[in-house]
Amino acid sequence: MGIAVNLREIGRLRESEGNLEEAWEIYDECLALLREAGDIQGQSVALHDMGRLRAREGQLVEAWELFEGSLAFVRETGDILEQSITLQDMGRLRAVEGKVDEAWGLYEQSSALYREARDVRGQGITLHEMGLLRVGDGKDEEAWKLFEESLALGRKPGETPNEGVTLDEMGLVQAGKWKVEEVLKLFEESPALNRNLWEVRGQSVTLYWMGRIFENQRHWKAALETYEEALEWASKANAPDLIEILTQSIRGLKEKLKK
Repeated sequence: MGIAVNLREIGRLRESEGNLEEAWEIYDECLALLREAGDIQGQSVALHDMGRLRAREGQLVEAWELFEGSLAFVRETGDILEQSITLQDMGRLRAVEGKVDEAWGLYEQSSALYREARDVRGQGITLHEMGLLRVGDGKDEEAWKLFEESLALGRKPGETPNEGVTLDEMGLVQAGKWKVEEVLKLFEESPALNRNLWEVRGQSVTLYWMGRIFENQRHWKAALETYEEALEWASKANAPDLIEILTQSIRGLKEKLKK
């Protein structure tokens, strides 16, 4: 199915360029070819791409239906890793809709499959997102434990990042403040960013949220130290968005410490 594969890559290129309508038409053509050929694996990937695109456009109901179709096919193929990726994306949709319990259940399924597939990066990202949900629920202690687990996995040497899920999709979403606009921005930025930044950007993002927990608990010095460490990682990752957020957080805390 060389033609379908080529179409898929062209569609992803068009999507990364922001030509969403053209990307959709290409994905749709690709899916038709795969259906005609009876390629179940290919159809699951095409449906996932289309679901991601609809999520980017804010059409969350249609995105969910496309992800469900992708999951059905991928379960038929028995591909554990693709199942975990799809469940994770479905969890994100539910989180965006404010359906926290459903999102949590989907993340749990995804995390278990990542463990089974021995995908450390996928586990780390999912644990981080579960931590964000707990921050949104005000369960700081549980969130902290999840962030610590995520951080430990991110620092584990010798692991190859899974390119099926980008760190950037994880790092910019704020639990408890889910806004479709934020998710759309996140999907827009993701294709253009380096997908192999789990060891650097991921550390910064997780440390930032741990610093937030310290700050919420009014542990100013601990929060400052954590933010400063996060800033070091953000600088290594050359992540201007994180550098700006952390710089502002550090400035605010230093002012509190002067009082």
